[in-house]
Amino acid sequence: MTPQKNSPVTEELIRKVVKEEIRDLPTKAYIEERLNELEGKIEAKIKGLPTKDHFDTRMDELMKEVQDMREEQTLHQGQHDEITERLDTIEQKIGIQPL
Repeated sequence: MTPQKNSPVTEELIRKVVKEEIRDLPTKAYIEERLNELEGKIEAKIKGLPTKDHFDTRMDELMKEVQDMREEQTLHQGQHDEITERLDTIEQKIGIQPL
C-alpha cells in the first residue's frame, strides 16, 4: 500500500505496509518442516549406497580379479606361442608349407 499524496508517514502506516510485504514469506516452522522432509528424502536415497569401506573392499576384489585374468592371459599366450613354435618345427621337418 502506498501513502496518499501529502499524507504523513505514521508508525501505523509503516506497520501496515510491512505486514503486507511479509505476509507471504515462509515462517520459521514451515522452513524447518520442509528441511526435515528434504533430509528424510535424502537419507532414503543414500541409504542404499555402499559405505566407503564396502566400496574399497569391492574395488580390491575387482582389482584382484583383473590381475588374475591378466596373469591367466599371459600364461595362455605363452602356451599359444609354444604350440605355434612346435607346429613350425614340425612343418619344417616334414616339409609342409605353413599356412
